[in-house]
This record gives sequence, structure tokens and C-alpha cells, in this order.
Amino acid sequence: MSVSCHFYRFFIDPLLKHLRKDLAEMIPHGSSVIELGSGTGTQSLLFSETCSRVVGVDINSAMASCASSRLKPGIHDHISFIHGDGRNLHFADAHEFDIAAISLALHEMPEEYRLPILLEMSRTAERLIIADYSSPLPNNMQGKGAFIIERLAAGDHYRGFRNYQRNGGLEQLIEAAGLKVLQTKMSLKGVITLADCLGNSSANPSAAAEKAQKSEQDTTS
Repeated sequence: MSVSCHFYRFFIDPLLKHLRKDLAEMIPHGSSVIELGSGTGTQSLLFSETCSRVVGVDINSAMASCASSRLKPGIHDHISFIHGDGRNLHFADAHEFDIAAISLALHEMPEEYRLPILLEMSRTAERLIIADYSSPLPNNMQGKGAFIIERLAAGDHYRGFRNYQRNGGLEQLIEAAGLKVLQTKMSLKGVITLADCLGNSSANPSAAAEKAQKSEQDTTS
């Protein structure tokens, strides 16, 4: 088990226990689910208790391997974990899944990744379940604690978090992706916003990715 996997499984995952449960409760029983940013696999394993099929995808190969190592033959035969880029889920057909889910991943990634990922989720599933930091964070102990955790993460992670907050967080991303919000709920004392959305049927993730790449090149040139 990698150091990062060990750290997330035994220190971060326990802190997110209630969020994991809230997310799982938003998924109808018997659904097929693809989870982006599946990390240690904890959320996907929880989905699998009531879902017919679960595929977890993570851009970090060590995390994908970590999650795969937790699967037990005969119990988890309907779950798989894949090392892949959420901007290009080449193995998935259009609307192959009932639900595409992502939690606490959008805020930490580069800005130019976020919209293409949401549009690719729209291509692969009719409904999207998205969970990430509320913007702004609530002015309570939990909100201050979340900020401290992100600040301590430092580097690209913290820069991604600041960019996410500065650009209006989840609400602005959902609007930019053309998603229709069916319901929202709060978790962890308002620190996390969960959104249940209908996908954008006209989503063009390739065009969004090309536009984001051009914007990035213009910025660095």
C-alpha cells in the first residue's frame, strides 16, 4: 500500500464518513455508477452495497491500484477500478451509466480540467452527483477546519482550492456545464454542497478540453 493511500484510508476517509453516507443515499438502488476521483475506493465500495455496477476511475495509478487491492472475489465482482483521465473516458459509451459521481476532487485539480470532466460525466451518464466545498465556506468551526486542512496541503492542491473558491465554486461550474440541478443538500455542517443534476445532453467534452488547453497555452505564452 502506498504512503498516500495509507494516509487517506486511515486519516482522511474516517473524517468523511458522514459525507460518504449522504452521497450513497442520493443514489437509487440498482443503479450503475461511474465514480471519478475514486481514490482509495471507499466511496465506490459503499455505492456497491446497493448498486448493480460500479466503476471507479482515478488519474493516480497508485490510488487505482490501492482501491483494486480492496476488492474481494465473489463479493465485489460488480466493481472495478481503472487508472484513467476523467476528461476522456474512452472505455465508456454514451449514457452507459445511470449515475456519474465525483466528490471532493474538482477543487484540487487545475481549473482547465474541471469543465471538461463535468461534460465527460454528462456524456457517460444521464445524472450527475457532485459534492465539493461550499463557496464560500461557512463561518463555523467546521468551515475553518476545512480551510486549515487545505492550507496545510499547500502547493498545487492549495492553489487549486483558492482558484475554485475565487471562481464561485460548484454553483458556477454547474452553470458553465449546462447542468440542471434537481436537488441540493448540505453535509458536514455546511462545509460540503451536494448537487444532484441532470446531465447536459449536448455536452461536447472534446471541444471544452481543446478550449481549456488553448486558454492555458495563452496564459503561459
